[in-house]
Amino acid sequence: MASTQTYMDFQAEKEKLETSLHFYRCLIRQDLAALREEFRPVTQALSFLGKLTTKNKSNPVIALGVDVAGDVLLKKIVLKKNDWLTKLIVPFVVKNYATKATISFKRLGEKLKSR
Repeated sequence: MASTQTYMDFQAEKEKLETSLHFYRCLIRQDLAALREEFRPVTQALSFLGKLTTKNKSNPVIALGVDVAGDVLLKKIVLKKNDWLTKLIVPFVVKNYATKATISFKRLGEKLKSR
């Protein structure tokens, strides 16, 4: 920066700095938009995994029924001879998905009945 000595020098320096600030703000916005676009597949994958690992708690009776059926059918019958890791992960994912699917089918049935 050059030495500023008069009011006009201060005004010119201020205008130059404001222009520079505006330029860098625009540059940062563009970089953030590019990063959001670049990481969109990652955020979609994490969102999908989040949906698989969380239960829908809007109807606990259906969730309990699906949990019991999942434990009995999957662990005792279908995955009877698999290793412990498979017996732990597969029922967890299937029960979460089945709970969501059952509740969504229930909502679909309610919509069809109301028509």
